[in-house]
Amino acid sequence: MYNTSASELDSVANDLGQIARSYTSAAQQLDQQVVTLDGAVAHVLSGGVMQWKGLSSEAFSSAWLERRARLQQASLLMSESATQMTTLAQTIESN
Repeated sequence: MYNTSASELDSVANDLGQIARSYTSAAQQLDQQVVTLDGAVAHVLSGGVMQWKGLSSEAFSSAWLERRARLQQASLLMSESATQMTTLAQTIESN
């Protein structure tokens, strides 16, 4: 068992809080990028006269849907991690 001072625990709680805020910000930025890319992909695939058609557009669309799902999963995992770190930081501060 380690003897940890109150100031060291306070420092750990502060660090966890900062990391959690960074994760939350990164998740929000990732969500915004997904929205932006969704719009760009939709525009390219259904762009009127210059609409991209054929096997390559279908392959691109399929690949984008897979990538979007992975990006959304990464965002969710970062958000959940931030919540857990915030809870841990609050527990440390309380005790």
